[in-house]
This record gives sequence, C-alpha cells and structure tokens, in this order.
Amino acid sequence: MRGAPVAAVVIIGAAYLHPLIFQPTSTFASDYSDFVAEHLPARIFLHREWSRTGELPRWNPYHFCGSPFIHDIQVGIFYPPYAVSFLLPEHQLGAAFSWMIAFHLLVAGLGAYWYARSHDGGEWASVVTAVGFMLSAKWMTHLLVAGHTITVGLAWLPWLLLAGEAGILRRNGLAVGAAGAVLALLVLGTHPQWAFYAVIFAIAWTFPPRRVERARWIGTWAGAGMIAFALTAVQLLPTWEAGQWSARRGGLDAASSWLIGWHTWLRLVGPPRSDGFPQAWEVQGWMGLFWLGAAFSAPLVSRGRTMWHFTIFCGLLIFSCGGAALIDWLPGFHLFRVPSRMLLIATFPLAFLAGRTTQALVLSAWSPFSLQQLARGFRRALIGAGLPTLIGLSLLQDGWWMPFVIYGVVVLVSLLLFVRILRLVGPTPAWRTRLWYAILAMDLLAPTVVFPTVRPQSELYPSSAILDSLAQAQPATTRVFDWDCGDSHTRASVLGIGAPQALVRQLPTPRGYNPLDVRHYRELMAMIVGDNRPVRGNSPYTQQVLPNFAVGHEPLFRLLCVTHYIGPVDTPPPPGVWQKRTVDPAPPATPPLLPHSPRILPPHQLWEAVDPQPRAWIVPHAVVVPKGQEFAYFQEYDFNYTVLLSEDSWPDHPPGRQPGRARIQDYQPHRLTVELDGTPGWLVLSEVWFPGWQATVDGEDVPVYRGDHAFRAVPVKAGSRMVVMEFRPPSYFWGWWISRGALVGWLGGMILALLIRLVSKLQGKIRTVIPQVETPASE
Repeated sequence: MRGAPVAAVVIIGAAYLHPLIFQPTSTFASDYSDFVAEHLPARIFLHREWSRTGELPRWNPYHFCGSPFIHDIQVGIFYPPYAVSFLLPEHQLGAAFSWMIAFHLLVAGLGAYWYARSHDGGEWASVVTAVGFMLSAKWMTHLLVAGHTITVGLAWLPWLLLAGEAGILRRNGLAVGAAGAVLALLVLGTHPQWAFYAVIFAIAWTFPPRRVERARWIGTWAGAGMIAFALTAVQLLPTWEAGQWSARRGGLDAASSWLIGWHTWLRLVGPPRSDGFPQAWEVQGWMGLFWLGAAFSAPLVSRGRTMWHFTIFCGLLIFSCGGAALIDWLPGFHLFRVPSRMLLIATFPLAFLAGRTTQALVLSAWSPFSLQQLARGFRRALIGAGLPTLIGLSLLQDGWWMPFVIYGVVVLVSLLLFVRILRLVGPTPAWRTRLWYAILAMDLLAPTVVFPTVRPQSELYPSSAILDSLAQAQPATTRVFDWDCGDSHTRASVLGIGAPQALVRQLPTPRGYNPLDVRHYRELMAMIVGDNRPVRGNSPYTQQVLPNFAVGHEPLFRLLCVTHYIGPVDTPPPPGVWQKRTVDPAPPATPPLLPHSPRILPPHQLWEAVDPQPRAWIVPHAVVVPKGQEFAYFQEYDFNYTVLLSEDSWPDHPPGRQPGRARIQDYQPHRLTVELDGTPGWLVLSEVWFPGWQATVDGEDVPVYRGDHAFRAVPVKAGSRMVVMEFRPPSYFWGWWISRGALVGWLGGMILALLIRLVSKLQGKIRTVIPQVETPASE
C-alpha cells in the first residue's frame, strides 16, 4: 500500500497522455502551437547542424535576415534532458520532445507529491497536490494548445522548494548545492519570464516565521542563486546580451498591465466560451471552481504555515489581475509583457492548498465544523472568482468551444455532488472523501481532456509544388518573402505563420519567428513600410511574427535582397521586376493554424525577381549617420554607392572610386566566406549585424560595422580577395568557461560533502557498536 499513491500519480498521468502511449512515434501538436511554429523547427536546425559539423550553431541565418541562435534561451540548447535529442535521427525529434513533455509531467507530479508529504500531508491528500499541479488546466493549455514547451522546466519547482527548505531548516550544505542545481535546471528549461516569477515565488514561499532562521533563508537562496548563475552562465550571459538589443525589452506600461489584469479577473474560472487564440491561454485563468473553493478553505480548516501559503497564493492572483501595475517599477517586473502568466506559477500553491484542505477534511472525519468552513471557502471563491467570470462570459464573442461545454456540464454535476457532501445527514465520511476526490478530478481534467492529440511529424511541415521548386535553391543566393492569406481569424501561409518551413527547408526569409528580436532590424522593417516612429515592445514590427506589410520605401526593401515571392495569385508581388515560376492550385497550409484557418490554401504563385540586389556588394563611400536621422539619410543616398554607418566614430578608411562585385562563396550558420573582385571601398552584406561578428580580409583582422542601419559592413582595400566572417560572441565563450568551471566545482563540492557526511555517519555507528571503556581513576 505504501507505493500505491506514487503508482496512482504515474497511472493518472499516463491515462491523461494516452494518445502518445498508443502512438509513441507521433508528436504532440495542436493546430495553433508554438512548438510547431518555433521550438521544433529550431531543434531540427540545431540537430542538423550538429550532425553535419559537430558544432552548436551560434547564428540562425534563415529568419529575419539572420538572428542570434545561441542567445535564445527558448531553444534549450544547454538544458541537460534535451541532450538525448542529439542521439536520435531528425525525423524522431517531434516524438522525442513529446516524450520529454511526459517525463516532465511525471517529474512535476512526483515532486509535488513528496513536497506535500514533507509538510505532513497524508498519502492520498498528497496525491491531490501532485495531480493538481501535474495536470493543472492552466499548464496543460500552455503546454499542449499553445505549444509552450518552454514551460516544462516548471516541473522542477516543487523539487526546488524541497531542496531550499532542507537548506533553511537543517543547515545542510548538500541541500543548498542541490537547490542550486535544480534552480539551474528550472532556468535552462523555462522561459525567462516564468523562471523569474518562479524564483520570486520560491523565495517568498519559504520565508521562515522564526527570526533565527532568516539568516539561513538568505544564505540558502543566495548560495543556490550563485550556484545556479554559474552553472547557467553559458546561456544567461548571451541571453542578457540579446535582451539589450531587443526592441521588446521595454515590456508593458502600467495602463497595459491594468487592462490585461482586468480581463484576467473576469476570466479566472474555467475555459473561455470560444477559442479566441491566444487569449484562450494568455488571459484566461483556467482555474477550477472547486479547486479555488478548496484553496480558499485551507486557512479555515488547516493551521501552521497554511495562512502564509494562502497569502502568497492571493498575492499571485492579485498580481495577475492588475496588481502588476503597482510594482512594475521594481527591477525585473517591467520587462515582461504578460503579467497574467504569473497564474502558471499559481497552479502549484492552488494544488498544495487543495491538498491541505483535503487532509484536514479527512482527518476530521468530515466534522460539521469542517463542512461549514468548506462551505465558507467555496462561497468566497464563488464571489471572488466565479461571479466575475460569469460577468466576463457575457462580454465575450459568440461561439461555443468544446472545452467550455464539457466544463459547464461538469460544474453542474459537481455542484449536485458538492451539495450532497455538505449535508449533515447523508454519506459516511468514506463516501464523502470519494465524492470529494471525484469532484476535484472532474473539475481538473474536464476542460483539457481533449487537448492531448498527436500527429506524425511528417504531417507538420507538408510539401507543395512551390516548396518543391525551391528545393534546389542555395541559401547563399536565395531569400524568400511570403504573404499570409486570410484575416486575423483565418491567417495561414505556405511557409507557415512564423516561417517554420524556412528552418526545416533551409530557405532564408526576411520574416520568421524569434522572441529575441534584433531592434535595429525591426526598425529597418518599420522604415521599409514608411513608419518612422520609435519602435517599442508592442508595436507591429516587434511581434514574434511580422505581419503582412506594404512596401512604402522601395530602395530600402531592395536591401532585403528578396529573390522569390510566394503569395495568392490575386496578390501582386512587391515592387520590382518579377517573373512567374510556379502556380500551385491548392497548396496545403503549414501549421500553426488558427481555429478557422483553412487546411488547403487558395491558389498560390511563386515569383522570381529578374534583377535582385545581390546579398553582398561593394560600395565606394561610407557616411556616418547621426542617431535618429536614419530615415532622412535613407531618402538621400544611393545604397549602390554609399553605405550608411551607424557608428559614433569615423572609421579610418579611404573611399573608393566605383562600386565592385562580391560573391558569397561559403555560407554556414555562424561562418561565411565572401570572394571579392579587388575593388577598394566597403563590403556590404544583407545579413543582420550583431555584437560578436568578427572578420578578416585576406587574413588581416578588420572591424565589422553596422551598415544601412541593420546590416554588416567591412572596409576592404584595393586588391582584397577574400573576407571571412565568424560569429564569436564573447558573452557565449565567457559563459562557457564559467559554466564549465562551475560544473567541475559543483561536482567536486557535492562529492566532498557526501564523503564527509558518510564518514560522520560511520563514526556515529562505530560509537554505538563499541561502548566507551572508562579508565579507572588512579589511586
């Protein structure tokens, strides 16, 4: 019987994920999924380059005319569990990462179970905590519908609390080292926003009530933080660097936080009435009404630390429902765009408090007092969250979503069972407990029971006549610009929203999907449209996926060096001279797809530019542009003769006399070679500039300047023949050595601490086996 609760956690998780168990080589994939749009294509690109070169690709040349790849923490390059993917063939990556989701859910459930047990929770009450966190509807929505596999690292949250509390209560150096390692896993496997919130939550959750323990509390988390930072420096330093160059680092202002919070408060309970993405997961609370009732009852029926934990839970709700606007002046809190994402962290205290309530009800044998307190807690949850949700439902758009219908029916049935539980004359305590477990299970699983769906990886990126015609295109000379068809509810394209096909098929594109946008490239896109306003975090040009845009400045658009255009046959190509290549009467739409997007697109056509701008060229002159005057200078100069440098100091390089020719000879993700014709001047590449790019001209080191606002420019002398560029960001290499040394030090320290502890235990056993012999006193 001792192992039955743990087995129950495993069986419940397996039953929920049964589609993957029945089809183990398939991939978790909803229609609208970031996993399909961003994460899986990135893993395919990473796997392909590692298999081909034995190196981790540091640069992604296929999206947004190039963007940093090693800097993007969402790829999870250094997350240890993902290392298994390097051992598998490319066509099995989708299945491998689907099993990674299953593994992390199991880690989350077992961690929550043992954490509840460590707080004197009963075995089956701890199962409530485990299942409530492992399969929380809010988490499953982000994970399985939105495809946010960057949330799997939250599975380590209960293990982090276990290790942290052990260090605080027992002065255990091993526990502090374990907390640092677990925190490193959480950081490497989780989106920075959720990782930041999780750390703040863990520190507040473990705040000790006794003053004597607070120094150990500070020391434990300071030590764990330093260990985690050192272990993750290889990822954190590049990510921090990329954040400084991102237009989205401005986050939200207070008014936006209030607006999002207001909508969240009106949507705390259950699923939305219609499948309005991404509001369905970003703003909606997805919290079960009866789980909220159990959480609000916890401080009424349970003592000890329960009131403090309930206070933390309420703080999370207040923060998510607009309270973020009150503290966005604090360091870190203003950097993130969607404060309602804190609700994902709130799923753990919600599950833990529900487990505490269950424990108290069972121990009291469902006494009249405990039943009264449960009724009080449920009324508070109904007033604070249930009624606002009813008001919010009346304000939503028309339409009925299956999860909403299922959950509505389940709530009505559960209300009848709940009334039965509260009756003073009726079921025995054992039957009340069974009904309570049934209510919690239905309330938890009903809204997301239809979410686990799988598809073969081969179906996620379908081929078409247009893509087949581009199969032989060379990345060094090709750049494909596609056009989305449909409106905001039916958006779809041949390359897919976010251009996942660009990474899968190695087709460079000026669009793409990358949350770590490069600010100067996004500013260039705005100027191409003709918008000279400052680009901020929530502008159309800084979204993860660029929308369709009309070209307002043709010379600037020509700098993108687009060679092919894909769009509906009734949509004209961009400015320039184009010729028709291929017409596909019914190309399949590439996921991700909105709820109303067509699976088969209307007729599309592939156009090819007659005289595209080459990806590399030589201009004779350079002009330094004052900051803020870029758009005015772009109106004045000819890019075939002049490069506009975005630098404060004038480079010491004489001008040339005429334009020259250049040709990209070798094109690799973070390394390329350009052949020159010997003309002096400036080599300009339509490849995004970023700190860390280094260049040599005929073996001599030269600086790489930011030219034409977003691209790279290198001075070349007369007679120069070869330029070699390589992306070697110091942040990555410094982080690599720091993390490498930290890992060796951490392993050595943990082994030494274990040996000391083992020797101490052996000495204690020897003292108990061999009694002390008293020496007789001398006469």
